[in-house]
This record gives sequence, C-alpha cells and structure tokens, in this order.
Amino acid sequence: MKRSICFAFCMMISLTVRAQIWNLADDFSINSNPNGQWSYGSANTVGGDFTVFTKTAQIPYQVSHGAVAEWVGTYFTGFELMPYVTKFYGDPGTTVTVTNACNAETCSINAPGVPVIQRSAGGVGVHPAPPGQGYADLRWTAAKSTSYVISVSFFSIGATGGATTDVHVLRNHVALFEGDVNGIGSVQSWSTGSQGIALNAGDVIDLVIGPNGDNFGDSTGVDAAIQILPDVVNCFPNNNSIYKPVKPSNSVSSNVSPNISGKPSICAVPSSKPASWYIRTSWDGGVTWQWVDTLGSLGLGEH
Repeated sequence: MKRSICFAFCMMISLTVRAQIWNLADDFSINSNPNGQWSYGSANTVGGDFTVFTKTAQIPYQVSHGAVAEWVGTYFTGFELMPYVTKFYGDPGTTVTVTNACNAETCSINAPGVPVIQRSAGGVGVHPAPPGQGYADLRWTAAKSTSYVISVSFFSIGATGGATTDVHVLRNHVALFEGDVNGIGSVQSWSTGSQGIALNAGDVIDLVIGPNGDNFGDSTGVDAAIQILPDVVNCFPNNNSIYKPVKPSNSVSSNVSPNISGKPSICAVPSSKPASWYIRTSWDGGVTWQWVDTLGSLGLGEH
C-alpha cells in the first residue's frame, strides 16, 4: 500500500529531463561522412584501424517500394564495392525490397528477379566484405564526458537464407558485446541498461559486422540509439513551486534532498556521472528522501 501511494505521488511531482538522442537511422546522411557523431567506414580487424568511407555508389540491383543510398568501401567484388552501409528510404510502414537484376554472367548470387534484401523503410543495413577484406564499422564518438544509455540490435535482412555474420559492440576497440547473426529471424541485441555507461569525450563506440567465414547474403540490419543518461528530478512542491536545483555531492546538508531529517529546502539534481545519482520521495510523499541506484528503480517512465 505504501509503495502504491509513493508511486502515484512521485509520478505527479517528477520531472524527467529529456536527453539528446543519437539514432543511427534517423541521423543517417548520404551527403556527409562523418555526420555529427556518426562515421561510416570499415576496419581491417575487429578493433582494428578505422577507415572512413569516402565514396557513395548506386546499388547494382533493382529496388521496389522505395530507394537506397549507400557509402561503400574499396573492395570490388565484380559488380559492387564492399563493405557498405545503406539507408533504405520509403514510406513509413512499408518494406523496401532489393531484387537481383543481374544475369547469370554478371551475378552468381541468385537468379534474376529474386529478392535479395528486404528492410523496413527508414532503416539502415550493412554488408561486410569477404573474409580478410574488411569489416563494416559504424562508429559513434562521444562529444562530452558523461554517462550514456546505449541500445543496439543486429539482425538479418537477407531475403534468401538470411545473413550469417559476426557482430560486435566495442568501446575504444575493446569488446562490450559479441554475437552471431544466423539466418532469417536471428537477432542479436545489447544494451547498457538504464544505468548507462560512463564515457569520456572522444571515446568511440564501434558497431562492427563481419562475414563470419563466408560472404554469402550477409546483409545485416542495424538499429542503434545512444542518449545521455537522463537526469531525474523529484522535488516536493511548496506553494506550487519547485525547489532550486543544485548538483549533489557525497555529503549533503540536512536541508538538501535527499535526507532523513525532513523536507528539503532545495532539490539536488542528480549528476550524469557517476550514473548512480538519482533521488525520489519516499513512501511518505516527500517528508523524507532517499538515493536510489538506478533509473529503473525510480519506477518512472518518460513524461
């Protein structure tokens, strides 16, 4: 009962400070690379040197229900350059289909007219080069030192058998996550969770996709979103006003939230670094305050 009262009350007096979100698909640009915090390129090995793509190309296939634009690497397979990163454009809710339009002499992957890639409109897909010739690498660079919430998903968008790729999330060339996409319906996902991860300005997050031994139909979809860990402010209102926000410290006076001696006169705003600074009213509706360790333990959504 006490928890229910607290939750309802906290929902009324809570403020979530919305953070900027870097979304791989939404931020994609075919005109600029790097583009803001994102760079599209390749790596010779997982965690190896990063090379920015400098060329764009026309996809050598027929496209229906939309259009595609892609940055490409330097390995020429006979009819296209790899690795590459592609944005699929189309009406919301539609599926962009890429169909093999080459003949038996110029293309050995599929017979003409067979769909080879299907991706939801607005999404991003990549394809690595053959083994030993380069990994696709999507790099995001932190603009400032703080904590970030990161979520990533890799999945097959190949329409004939599905991709079989090795996928990786790296921080400063060190693996945070590794997995394998194995065919249609296979999804590999990773997230920092609501507690986020601390990054320094200039730190890089690399989303790396490799051929996993072969280069057959390895088109892989990538969804990725990164945002600064949101600050959550809970202040007991007094005369319809919010207490003045200040940055918390490890030692707080008795009149600064959170405390165990009564209502605060000012509200301590949690710092983004370290990520564990969060506050909320306790079950008594603001008479006392407490620290909590993670954003999830606030029990609050975005408002």
